[in-house]
Amino acid sequence: MRAKSARLSTCHVEPGHHLEFNQWHDFDHRPEIHGNTPSTYFSMRWVAPPDYVAARPRTDLPHNGGEYFYMYLSEDTPERWNADVGSLSNKLNFNGREVPLRYLRKSFGGATWVTSATTRPGFNLSVDAVPLAPGNTACVVSIVEIVDAAQREAYARWHDSIALPTLLTTELFNSCYRFMPVPQDSEAPRSTAIATGFDPGAREKYFVHLYYLDGREPLQQFGRYLEASQHLTMDCQDMAAVGHSIFEGIYRPIVPGQYDFYT
Repeated sequence: MRAKSARLSTCHVEPGHHLEFNQWHDFDHRPEIHGNTPSTYFSMRWVAPPDYVAARPRTDLPHNGGEYFYMYLSEDTPERWNADVGSLSNKLNFNGREVPLRYLRKSFGGATWVTSATTRPGFNLSVDAVPLAPGNTACVVSIVEIVDAAQREAYARWHDSIALPTLLTTELFNSCYRFMPVPQDSEAPRSTAIATGFDPGAREKYFVHLYYLDGREPLQQFGRYLEASQHLTMDCQDMAAVGHSIFEGIYRPIVPGQYDFYT
């Protein structure tokens, strides 16, 4: 698989600064990242309009999980990619190019390994092509907290062999990417620590799943997904005792220049 690491985040933007932040991110920040970090080959941002936010199950994440989700994919290791991004960020910050970052509040996220990717049976695109596909209408972000670290790998096997095939055969989604957090190095430079952003124990504590949707009614599909996930958990109480969802949210792609949900 082409993607080795990723930077992902669910985030909130302070009211009154959405337009400024979105314009900066799409027309300044992202072009600089792509142009100056050689291993970055794709990035995308999604927004959760108010009705998408209202459809979420309750979460204890800060800012209710935030209004945005973004992801950068890299062909390099998280350590080398973080170093490139950190160096670039220091230069841009010195030149006053990162002022809008003051309005960003991260709910969850940081540097991750891309550990697996799977497409539904009969889907024509390869896993590497899925993130770039213009037919994706939405994505669902699922964050699972592992409460029994000794059974972490058992949970991953159950998800990959039972839960995920069940969800994909319903054709709710065309694919799923799974991520594993990269723990923050306490001795790392400040710029690298910011890019990583996960506590030391996060590697063993979380799984992050990104499900891609290509249907015409994303909110209805999200509701069906929540029902299916509940049934899967009820059918396997052993795995429910190992890990539980702390966030499930749906987002739609952001079209650069069209920021009409928040001000």
